[in-house]
Amino acid sequence: MDSQRQNRDLAQVMNQTLSAPLTQMVEAITASAQQSASSNDTVTQMLAMSIQQQQQASSLQQQTNAAVNQARNQLVGQQAEVLQAIRQQDAQDHKKKKGAQ
Repeated sequence: MDSQRQNRDLAQVMNQTLSAPLTQMVEAITASAQQSASSNDTVTQMLAMSIQQQQQASSLQQQTNAAVNQARNQLVGQQAEVLQAIRQQDAQDHKKKKGAQ
């Protein structure tokens, strides 16, 4: 009976001795997992903000491109008008020269 009791006591001491480090290890793993989840949330938020900024920049770029294209088209139109006026003036000048000769 005494040896059974000693065996039980020894088993209880061994159980307590082993369970404390295991509990600490589980707590450490849990804390690490929580920190990792928090870090993942932060990274996800940062990525979402980055995507939003890229979309805004893309939208601004499209607006800028549209404005530049419109200005370019206006300039091309004005150049065509000026060129037409120059040609008309050249034609009139040529007729005047011919008439003067």
